[in-house]
Amino acid sequence: MIRHLPGRAVAGLVLSASALLLLAQPPRAWAQGAHDYPVPSSASEAFSPIREGFTVPLHPRDDLRGPVPIDDWREDRLEAARQTRWSNLPAFFRDAAVRLDSRTYWFDEDDFGYDEPKAFTTGGSLSFESGYLADFFQLRSVLYTTQPLYANADAGQSLNLTWDGDQITTLGQLSGRLLFAGQQVTVGRQLVRTPYINPYDSRMIPITYEGVVLVPEHQGPDETIDYIGAYLSRYKPREQAGFEPLSHGLGVSQDEGVLITGASYHRNGFNIGASNYWIKDTLNTAYGEIDYLLPFGTAGDDGPQLRIGANIQDQRTVGAELIAGAPYETIRRPRASPPAIKASCSRAPCRRSARRRAFRSRSGSVRPTRRRW
Repeated sequence: MIRHLPGRAVAGLVLSASALLLLAQPPRAWAQGAHDYPVPSSASEAFSPIREGFTVPLHPRDDLRGPVPIDDWREDRLEAARQTRWSNLPAFFRDAAVRLDSRTYWFDEDDFGYDEPKAFTTGGSLSFESGYLADFFQLRSVLYTTQPLYANADAGQSLNLTWDGDQITTLGQLSGRLLFAGQQVTVGRQLVRTPYINPYDSRMIPITYEGVVLVPEHQGPDETIDYIGAYLSRYKPREQAGFEPLSHGLGVSQDEGVLITGASYHRNGFNIGASNYWIKDTLNTAYGEIDYLLPFGTAGDDGPQLRIGANIQDQRTVGAELIAGAPYETIRRPRASPPAIKASCSRAPCRRSARRRAFRSRSGSVRPTRRRW
């Protein structure tokens, strides 16, 4: 993978593999396969951030609503064996699954005159997901690790290690999920996928969040209505093992979380939706979009397809406006530098580098993105 960004070049190579182990697993029946986001083959599969939905997946690429990954017949075989060989077990144990994912990552960045972080890391995740107890309660957890095989003095800037280049091992997810009245409520540490707050899974470990999330029990590309209501108190950046308040990621010392609301409507190729993110005394971000798949050409047809759409964003400081550069709105860019950067750097190159690193470490938690490389 090679990305060219303003002012720097980044080269990264990611190798991943996974194994799914079900408690009803027959001998030598392993399910393996890549979990990268498939490339859309038509406009009907090119889903926008709102159309992708509001979800709480166990793994960053689970339950994607765009292109359908290649089905592995071994997974169907495992599911059939589980339902026949262990049919008398309680669903909490019968439907439980343990999954091991490995990931190896080479990161090499040239900041054209500034630092040049290089890091070769390996690791992955070990996840557990129980079945539902009385069709009501489920346990979920994921342990992540990233270990350095090679790291230079600036390797911490790769976001694959701590800022001092050390390994990271963390219980990034530990949650309980409740089903009732057609709703799904997840409480604890979890992944959250929305247009602006999402796993941002472009490093060894994704961003995870701590809080309470409400979404519909039944979700998928065929559902007409989708919505979310959530309060996330803390998040875990990719480059550290511990969790911290959402406001700290924006340079605000006051401990504040984010309140998320959103809804969308989908029918006959027409999609419209909006989401809002409010952090007390800090920032409010609103995002809305509308798109339409023009009614010519069909899925699987070799003919042309065309999707048109538009989106809008409004971001502004709120309340006591504690964020650096306040007050501001989307149409104005704050000119003041964060006080911590001014205090810690005296030379101009140092100030520019520190400001760039601060933005890089913060932006993953609030940047809208559908890239999942």
